Amino acid sequence: NSGEYKPGSIYRIALENFVTYKQVELYPGPSLNVIIGPNGTGKSTFVCAIILGLCGKTSVIGRAKKKNVIITRSFNVKEVSMWYIDHKTSREKQVQELIASLNIQLLRSTLSAVGGHNSVTQLEELISARNQQRGLNTTLESNAQLKVSIEAMNERKDIEHKIEICEKKKLWIEYHELREKVVEYCNDKKEADKLVKSHQTKMKPLENIVATSKAKINKCEESKLKAGRHIHSLHEQVKNKLKTCQNFEYTLKDIENTFQEKMEQYQNRETELTAAKNKLQKLMADKEKLVETAGDEKLDVQYDLENNVVPQMRLFQNRIRNLEDVNEKRLEVLRSYSEDAYNAVTWLRENRSMFQQPVYEPMMLEINLKDKKFARYLEATVASRDLVAFTFESTQDMNLFMKHVRSIGLKRVNAVCSQGGPVIVNKPDISQLR
Repeated sequence: NSGEYKPGSIYRIALENFVTYKQVELYPGPSLNVIIGPNGTGKSTFVCAIILGLCGKTSVIGRAKKKNVIITRSFNVKEVSMWYIDHKTSREKQVQELIASLNIQLLRSTLSAVGGHNSVTQLEELISARNQQRGLNTTLESNAQLKVSIEAMNERKDIEHKIEICEKKKLWIEYHELREKVVEYCNDKKEADKLVKSHQTKMKPLENIVATSKAKINKCEESKLKAGRHIHSLHEQVKNKLKTCQNFEYTLKDIENTFQEKMEQYQNRETELTAAKNKLQKLMADKEKLVETAGDEKLDVQYDLENNVVPQMRLFQNRIRNLEDVNEKRLEVLRSYSEDAYNAVTWLRENRSMFQQPVYEPMMLEINLKDKKFARYLEATVASRDLVAFTFESTQDMNLFMKHVRSIGLKRVNAVCSQGGPVIVNKPDISQLR
């Protein structure tokens, strides 16, 4: 550091890949104050470097916060343009929208750079004057149109005024004509009144004659109406009498027919009666013969009845009582197993006609064992829920049964469906065991 530079002076500025410079070094003089150069040579780049290098903020340098936008346009032989924004294909409308959003005004910027601030001011004055001229032209055109409309309106008013005068003249002429006619009509009316009075004096005796004639005609009409009503009532009475006579004739014919049928039945019954008498005599003779033979047979039958049939009947009655007792006991056992199953059996016995196919009560009630000791083996082999299950041959009947028992609150009821069919018993070949 030579003695020319004061402490704090900038001696060298080196930039690498900074804004417009890839690599540059600047050695300013000892009294650096102004950097001079053409537009776009990077003067502000050195100022930004000095600010950032000396702990300045990026907001102070006034640079854009976003990345620069690169707009590219390419032409081909067919004069078709291709637009690119940041090296991506875009439409012309998108480029126009981008320019509008950035508020780019090329003319003002160019004038400001070349001609100074006065050129921009003159341009704005010229634009405002042009806008005023356009407004005045529009006003002039509208005024011309209004002038034509006003002239037409004035002409119409003149014509309407002339029409109004003509209508008034027409009404005045019509008034004079009507007044003359009214005078004529008044004279005619006076003459007509005189004629009416003369005719009325002549018509009075005729009117009296007409009134008396009308009274006579009214009386004749009333008598005619009364006679017509009387004739109508007589006609209805004659109709009713004829109907009653016809009904009497039909009744008489029915009586004659029934009488004829009764006579025929009577004759037939006489022949049947004689035949029945003959048959009765024959039966009486046969009865006497049968009484003689039936006396011995009756004694034999009575003996057989007392010694054979009555004891067998008593035996069967005892068996029925035993079966009924067994059935009651089984029902009590079923009740101890499942109260719902017991109630379902009671409901089934009352409503068995509702089902199309046979319905079998629980296995516990249907199976009869020859020996009671086999019951415990059956209970040990078959599950308890199967012992109290109902068996159906139709799925439809089973669904109907379950629907009804569920509706009356019987939840613990089981049912199975098994299609009916012939019982096939496999008979092994005994010859193989020999």
